[in-house]
Amino acid sequence: MARSLKELGEMIQRSEANIRADMQDLKAEVKRMAAAVEEVTKTAEHAKELAEANVNKIETLTKRIAYMDDRQRRRNLKFAGISEDIQNKDVEGVMLNWFMEQGISTEPNETERVHRLFTPRRVAGAPRGVIVAFARRKTRDQIYKSLRQKKDLQLKERKVIVRQDISQETIQDRRRMQQFAQALFNDKILFSWAHPATLVVFKDGKKYSARNPEEAKKMLADLRVGLQEQAEQELLSEEEDLQDEQGESTEESPVQGKEKKRRRGSRGEGTS
Repeated sequence: MARSLKELGEMIQRSEANIRADMQDLKAEVKRMAAAVEEVTKTAEHAKELAEANVNKIETLTKRIAYMDDRQRRRNLKFAGISEDIQNKDVEGVMLNWFMEQGISTEPNETERVHRLFTPRRVAGAPRGVIVAFARRKTRDQIYKSLRQKKDLQLKERKVIVRQDISQETIQDRRRMQQFAQALFNDKILFSWAHPATLVVFKDGKKYSARNPEEAKKMLADLRVGLQEQAEQELLSEEEDLQDEQGESTEESPVQGKEKKRRRGSRGEGTS
């Protein structure tokens, strides 16, 4: 009996030793797993930081490409509504004659090229747009301003719409600001576009500007303009201005002209 108890005690001791050894192994394994999890976490965080940095770089590069694209287009005007019945070889002469009908005189050397958009011709629907590239930005600005002052532009009994030629990236940026432009339009507040998609308002001697939807919401609140769901309209061409190299708009909107005259009057300056 005593022997059996002794053997039982020894067996219990061996079991406890084995359990302690297993626990030590388990603790070591848990420690290794914790270290591995920490390493994976660090790797994941580093990958996230790299991904965010790459997203920022891609966004920056995209904006630079869009800016360069817009600069290449800055001497162009885009015309919508020009009938496809006009052959490509005739479109330049037709457009120059149309300018003359609108009271705009142009010399042959003032245009570099006139062509349709390089997209497949559609069997039905709206005709492809026409691009007129001018030799100088100043000429384009003068013609654009003259045409914008006219109503109901038509060519061969079709309505003609004239717009500046801007990149798809800039168009998308302005579409994101569309509802805010619509709210200003509905409230009869004059505004202008600065490159690439900045809304600019001059009111009561103060300048307001918004470069993104968050800033636009604040601007509307400051102007006490309500923001509602608006039906999408073609406002992208309203008071559009691309900036020059220094970042200032080269085309003055009507409200900017009035504001300048008001400031000159308050300082007692004459106007020419």
